[in-house]
Amino acid sequence: MQQYPLKILTILLLASYLTASSKVAEKGNTLNLTISNIRNDQGQILISLFNQAEGFPSDSTKAFRTFLLEAKVPAVNLVIESLNPGEYAIAVVHDENRNLKPDFNLVGAPVEGYAASGANKRFSAPKFATSKFTVKNSMSLEIGMNYLF
Repeated sequence: MQQYPLKILTILLLASYLTASSKVAEKGNTLNLTISNIRNDQGQILISLFNQAEGFPSDSTKAFRTFLLEAKVPAVNLVIESLNPGEYAIAVVHDENRNLKPDFNLVGAPVEGYAASGANKRFSAPKFATSKFTVKNSMSLEIGMNYLF
């Protein structure tokens, strides 16, 4: 007989949790991301969104969120929702051979397309400090792919 009030309490707590969770998600910002200058439709586009310098740009296990999109010429679009205000940086790889990692030649230069948000030097690895951007409101961002070979 005592289990009936406990079930009602459990249902009410679950309903209030779901309502609170959906309100938090509604308050997040949206990033409309375009990856442009894709040279072919082979493979996939790996996108890593970082909210910290650690791991940027190549250790996607330390990324805040990661995304995998089929490559399309000349661009792909991604909508990233529910972002809290703050600083972020994006690293992108055109994984043409689908091995889920960036590939480099013997001297360490990337042999697949790469890109990062922000203002970075073309012939050195991007840094979080020069790649970061601030999300305050919903926004759009375009990142152009680079190919050395």
